[in-house]
Amino acid sequence: MDDDGLEPGSGGHRVAPYPTTYLFPTRDEASSYVVVSVGLFKVLPRYRISEVARALFLHSITLVADAADPARDRLFGQGRVRLDPPALAEILGAESEEVETALEELADRSLLLPCGEQPGVWQLNPAAVFYGPGTAQRETLGRVVEQRGGEYPVLPEPGAVLVKAGTGDTFIA
Repeated sequence: MDDDGLEPGSGGHRVAPYPTTYLFPTRDEASSYVVVSVGLFKVLPRYRISEVARALFLHSITLVADAADPARDRLFGQGRVRLDPPALAEILGAESEEVETALEELADRSLLLPCGEQPGVWQLNPAAVFYGPGTAQRETLGRVVEQRGGEYPVLPEPGAVLVKAGTGDTFIA
């Protein structure tokens, strides 16, 4: 192999080096990754949510790892993220009101769970997204179920008819 990692005489050319930040490390750092259920990715496109909600949810997954530094943030291992609609609107190229509506859409489907004790902090549903080892997921699920009065944060099937808490209005997941 030559310096480009190509076999001599193969005629191939690499346009740019591989982005090392996208590769998994070769040493044991598995707990430094956010784990997302493959099942969630299968059903996410079928949820009747806006494009802003879809982009916001995917962006919030990336924020979990940023918020999970045990040395600086107590949200470590909990899948909680701080979501500021004006800042997110700028990032997503949307209006602040669209982001607030998107947060509501995600909460209605239990993809994001509001953290009442901390305004602006949301919990990604730990049944589908978590950061850290499986023990952190189980602990977080237990805490969420306890905070919800014993109610498990079920992700609805896409197309299911749901009732909006507070108003009683129905909508389709």
